[in-house]
Formats: sequence, C-alpha cells, structure tokens
Amino acid sequence: MLFPWKLHDQHDIRGHMCYGSVVMHSSMVYGSKTYRVYSRVRDDIRNGRLTQRAAAVYISWLLENATAKLREVIETPPAGAYPLAHAALIYADEAYQNICRAREGTNDDIRRVLVDESDNYIHNCQVALLWLAQCRHGLMPMQGEEGERTANISSASTDIASALCILQDNAHPVEKNTDDTRARLCGYLDSLVDLIEALPEDAFLCVTQGVGEYDFAVNSTAQASLLLSLEELRAIASTIDHMADDLSREYIQKSFAAVLAPVKAMISILYQAPDVPAQTALHCLLANRLIENSEKTIEEYTQDQHTSDKEVNSKNVISSATLCAAGSALRLLASCANNAPAFPPCTTDIVKCASHIVKCYYKSCGYNRHSESSGEVETNLTKANHFANVLRCLCAAREALDRVDASTLPSNQDREALGRLRSCITQASERCVVEQVAEPDLTEPEHGAGWDALSVEEVAPTAATAPSLYI
Repeated sequence: MLFPWKLHDQHDIRGHMCYGSVVMHSSMVYGSKTYRVYSRVRDDIRNGRLTQRAAAVYISWLLENATAKLREVIETPPAGAYPLAHAALIYADEAYQNICRAREGTNDDIRRVLVDESDNYIHNCQVALLWLAQCRHGLMPMQGEEGERTANISSASTDIASALCILQDNAHPVEKNTDDTRARLCGYLDSLVDLIEALPEDAFLCVTQGVGEYDFAVNSTAQASLLLSLEELRAIASTIDHMADDLSREYIQKSFAAVLAPVKAMISILYQAPDVPAQTALHCLLANRLIENSEKTIEEYTQDQHTSDKEVNSKNVISSATLCAAGSALRLLASCANNAPAFPPCTTDIVKCASHIVKCYYKSCGYNRHSESSGEVETNLTKANHFANVLRCLCAAREALDRVDASTLPSNQDREALGRLRSCITQASERCVVEQVAEPDLTEPEHGAGWDALSVEEVAPTAATAPSLYI
C-alpha cells in the first residue's frame, strides 16, 4: 500500500452515495476527503509551506483515487463500453507511476519530475480530462442505468483536475491575471452551488422516475448529481494556467464545456417545468446568468484575453458581484426556512439582506442593458446616479447582514456562504464608491446615497487603485 492513510480512498463520494433506486441527499457530496483539496494545497504552495515531497504525495494520492475509479469503470461489464475512459486511465496512470517512483528517490528526483519534467504530466492530465469529459455522451452522474459509471468518471475527473492544479501551481508561480480569473470563475460556480443547494427537492420531480429524458431515481439524487457536476467544473476551472499554450487552453475549454452542457440542459428543464414555482424560476434564472458568465470567462481565457479584476469594467464587476451575492443570500434564506418552525434568530435580517441584494442585481442589469442598447451618451451625472442607487441598496443589505451572527447559522456551508456574501457586497460597494469619486464634476449626492456608510475620504486619494474599504 503506497499510502499509510489509504483510508482517504474509502471516503470518496461512492462511500457516501448509493445509486439506482437508493435515496441520496445533496449534503453527502461534501463527505469526500478529496473535497476541494486543491484549494487548501494551493494556499500552502503560495505561502511556501509545502515541500516538493508533500506536493508529490498529494498529487499521487489524487491520481491513485482517479485511476482506481477508472479501473472500476472499464472492468464493469460490458467490456469496452468506455474506450475513452480506458485511454484516460493510461495517461493518468503513467503520471501516477512516474511520480510514485520519484517519491522512492531523493528530493532532487522529486523536483526533477514535478518541476523540470512537469510539462509531460500536465499534458497527461489535460488529455485525460478531455477524454473523460467527452466519454459520457452528455449523461449526468447517477443518471439512468449508467449512473454509477458516470459518477465514477465524474469523480475521477475531479481528482485528476485537482492533481493538475497542484502540479501547475507547484511548477511555477501564478500571475495576477490568472489568479483573478480563477477566482471569478470559481465564484460563479460557488454561487451556482448555493442556488442548487437552495432549491427545494420537489423542484427536481420533473427529472425523476422516468419523467423526461433524465430518469433519476429520486429528487435528491438529481440534486446531488448537479452538485457533483458543479464540483467537477470547479476543479477544472482551477486548472486555468497562464503558462498553457493554445492547445492546452482548448483542452480545458472543451472539457469545461462538455461537463457544463448537461448541467445547462437540466437547469433549463427545471425552469420550463409546468407550474414551476416562482422560487424555483428565480433560482434557475440566476443560475442561467451565472452559467453565461462562466462560459464567457473560460472563453476569454482560451483566447488569452482574461484580465485582472482591476481591469474589468466597473459595471460588469458590480453586476457580477451582486449576482453572486444573490446566490449566496438565497441559499442562506432557504437554509433558514428549512429549519421551520424553529427559525434561526438571524432569519429576519437574512430576508432583508436577500431582498436588497436581488434588487441591486436587477438595478445593475437594467442600467447595463439600457446603456448598451439605447445609444445615448452616458453623462457623469447619469453614471453617478446609477452607482449611488446601487450603493444605497448595498449599504442596506450590509446593514442587515451586520446583524447576522454566523454562529447561529445551521451549517458550516452556510457560514462559508455568509463569507462569500460579505465579500461580494464589499467588492460591489468598492467599485460604486470608486466610480463616484472618479467623476470630477460630481455634485454632492442626496443623503443616504451611501457616502456616510463608506469611507470615501479613504478611497479618494487612490481611487484608481480601488483600495479596500471597511463597511
């Protein structure tokens, strides 16, 4: 046994989920020991806390998990049903075996494989990801008769993407544009997860028990399938790398698109279901906007047009930040509602915050559509009034959020969503203030526009650099 802590391999998603006719629940998605391990390891690499040997252990562990799942896929009758999965196994196993051999040698041997020869194994993982994305023929994890196989393929793909992310970040530092692009893309996907988690299980009735083309066993299985796919997409998104050549970028873009396609289709079915409740319709509408943002971001990366946050248009930053905030706010709202009648004490404030955030998003969308389609010239006053209106809503949302005690929230996932919500409100508020103080002929706004709640004096001298504000 290569790893004394082999127990990791027995705590993968399959250890917590059953397929076919057995009930599953979305909360089980987070049981895997490999859950977002790439994020934790990346922070250690960035802070200089990870040795080359430790990086090799993480990478080989993830690849071992992936190859074990792929062997199970190709060894399950009928033989030869997934030739692309078999090809992906060969590529992933080659990287795994070579890294394991390096671990048996000196630190110099490990560095040679992980740094000097890293391009070989990065290529192996990229090709394996593309083949795994394309071999499922549009099927979701746990969908229909092939559900267990597609779930194993999805899980293996997530592990390979995680290994690829660590490989790349360990081999060379991440530059600013790439880091910000990854963060934006992962932020969209995190908010998508929030929205899917917040959907009531009966929203998935239209894709269960032979209804439509999806044929999931039960509602909770359909919801968990979406969440597994979103975790796979998030891992793939984290492999964005500024050192990648055109072909490598295309591999990642095609992998992302292939996994995203059935997610889009399923959300569309939920949105168009007969007598769809208003809550489900709102969640699906926002989810579609997040998907559009994700597709645009990955396309810009493929064309080497991705930028740092500072270079993104303020209107786009504000609308994207409020969109992500809306997803997190609605997740918190649903989580509180699920605890009825024993509502957490923060429920009223979360209701107020969610209301203001959704209003912010629609204000931003309305202004952006008008300014792009009307052909009118934007005046300083027009822009200032827009940013003042949005900032007023953001301040009201933040005021409600400041009364929320994180310890009273039902789960750790809710507390993480609260942190994302605060961050998005801060990001949007900063841009509103920067845009206001950047106008030389801006008149004093009416009382309550948010200037009293945000330290404009602190930002004005360095408005061009969009400094941090504390609101």
